[in-house]
Amino acid sequence: LLLLVPSIYMLQVFDRVITSRSNETLFVLTLAASGALGVMGLLDLLRARLLAAAAVTLEARLGPKVLEGLLANAARLGGTDYVHGLRDVSALRTFLTGNGIFALFDAPWLPVYLAIIFLFHPLLGGVALAGAALLVCLAAVNERLSHNAIERLQAGTRQAARYVDASLRNAEVVGALGMLKSVTRRWAALDAEVQKLQMETSRLAGRMSSATKFLRQFIQIAMLCAGAWLVIDQHVTGGVMMAATIILGRALAPVEMLIGSWRTLVEARSAYGRLDTLLAAHVARPKTTRLPAPLGGLC
Repeated sequence: LLLLVPSIYMLQVFDRVITSRSNETLFVLTLAASGALGVMGLLDLLRARLLAAAAVTLEARLGPKVLEGLLANAARLGGTDYVHGLRDVSALRTFLTGNGIFALFDAPWLPVYLAIIFLFHPLLGGVALAGAALLVCLAAVNERLSHNAIERLQAGTRQAARYVDASLRNAEVVGALGMLKSVTRRWAALDAEVQKLQMETSRLAGRMSSATKFLRQFIQIAMLCAGAWLVIDQHVTGGVMMAATIILGRALAPVEMLIGSWRTLVEARSAYGRLDTLLAAHVARPKTTRLPAPLGGLC
């Protein structure tokens, strides 16, 4: 709610301060807005620190369990399926300290911001609702198009990394049998496939980012156009027009941020799924009988 402070401040300045030419009102409004922004800054700092602490706690509590599961399943599974378990823990930790998690927290406030714009004028609310619907649809299309590509890229990256790990573990055998060039050629083929998938994913992300920026700017222009038309016909004031535009920008910012950081979100979701499978498959060792301490006496 504190994110609405700049919009409300602008609305009051346009509709009350400028019309009344009151310096006292301007001073009080500025003081109140500055205090509210200070509280918002403290809350942002607190949220960032809490998420950082949660990320560290997650890795500290989950890391030993994942390592135990990796060691328990290494012999049975050949160490191929869960070799990146600790990297998955690191991916979750990185997600908790990135921008994607902030966008997830802010996105549910989109209906609240739209309702406030509707209170200004139904036409402004309709434009905002249509723009938000288009942006959400673009996010759904982004998920549909990019999910499989990112999954294939992650699988190819893990396969290439597993091949390098296996080659390093058997470096002496590779050197003794003269397999160095063959191993290098095979890794180069795997890496070329990964680079191809990387280019495909990057091109898709670039197209989605460009489309998102264009759509968001177009929505803001449409909002200003509708607001200016209402101001000309004296249905709303100039302050309402500017405030509605700023609120709409705040409402759409988390959705745009989600689309921009979608790859991180998909990677964290995939890591969570792999860790869930790993921990569900790991069966804890049964408790053994505790024997008395040896005394060291000779009979």
